[in-house]
Amino acid sequence: MALDDILKVLEKDYEQQLAELQRQSDAQLHALQQEYAGILAREKEKILQAISQVVQRQLDLELFAVKSKLRNELLAAKRELINAVYQQALQRLAALPVADYQRLLAELLQSLPARTGLIIPTAGREDVTRQVLAASSAQYQLADHSIKSAGGFKWIGEQADIDLTFEKLVANLRTETEIEVGEKLFG
Repeated sequence: MALDDILKVLEKDYEQQLAELQRQSDAQLHALQQEYAGILAREKEKILQAISQVVQRQLDLELFAVKSKLRNELLAAKRELINAVYQQALQRLAALPVADYQRLLAELLQSLPARTGLIIPTAGREDVTRQVLAASSAQYQLADHSIKSAGGFKWIGEQADIDLTFEKLVANLRTETEIEVGEKLFG
């Protein structure tokens, strides 16, 4: 019986060692699972933060794009209104009654740097321009051709050429007054 007892003792010892190894293995497995869960949670948080940052950057870019588009549309609308103001001024000049048109041409002639030169009239207003030149004491010559314009004329002198068409006058006026007009419209 001694051999049976020895085998039973060895078997009992073996089972105890196996149980102890199983407990250690379970403890290590549990520790590894907890460590892995912590690592997984930290990595998940890092990924979520990275995604959040990417999403926020994209949202910021989209918001900037939308704001820029709205700002550009607003500026375009304002630009159209300003253009309309100067277009209306040009139309009013073009629609001046003959007497007012003659007075304006006479004033424009007075503004020229010389009392001689070639005057190129606006097409359709050659006769009115001829009358104003005839009433002037200057020695201007009327060109035998005309220019397409809403009104006014071009002067060609010995030293310079000056464009006094209504389009050019309004464009020059716009350069000088556009900020003020914008402030009055939108200020």
